Amino acid sequence: MVIILHILNYVAMKNIYNQFILPFVTISEDRWKFISWLILLVTFGLLGIWMPLIDNLFVNECRKIPFNNIILSGSLSTFSIVILVEGLSNLFNVKPKGKSKLSKGLKSITFGFTILIFTINVYLYGKSLDINSIDTPKLLVYSIILFGVISIGLATYLFCFRETNWELSADEYVNRQNSEIEESSDSDDDNPLPTDN
Repeated sequence: MVIILHILNYVAMKNIYNQFILPFVTISEDRWKFISWLILLVTFGLLGIWMPLIDNLFVNECRKIPFNNIILSGSLSTFSIVILVEGLSNLFNVKPKGKSKLSKGLKSITFGFTILIFTINVYLYGKSLDINSIDTPKLLVYSIILFGVISIGLATYLFCFRETNWELSADEYVNRQNSEIEESSDSDDDNPLPTDN
């Protein structure tokens, strides 16, 4: 119930786009840390896909592993599941500096969306294990790839929660919004309704 209240508070605020990009302060402050994390993630995390693809370049046509089989082996699905769990740990393991509703709401929405994508990845992984019962394996392959890409993007966003610098920005953002509202309410010139004198 508390999470739902945080979500409703957050959705009610203006400038949603600006609020969602606040965590990217973490990346802008330490680009090298992010770039090295992303390179290691994609390079070593996806070895179960890269190695068969590279192997296919050097073997006979009859020994090549079809691309669909590489995807349906479960490597991409398990990779997606693991990076989302690692990303969720960033939400819980960092002590918050800011205490605004903005940072709490943003974390709640991110948590809910991550759980949704995580659940879909687990479902797709289970389906790939029981490939004989699937009528359209190509649809499953495309779904696994799509949610793999979404998971990498979401894991990148969750990476931003490793540090709490952005929460201070969120508090500053809320304070700036509050001061703008106070200024506009103090000024009669900004009143869009005509007044009778």
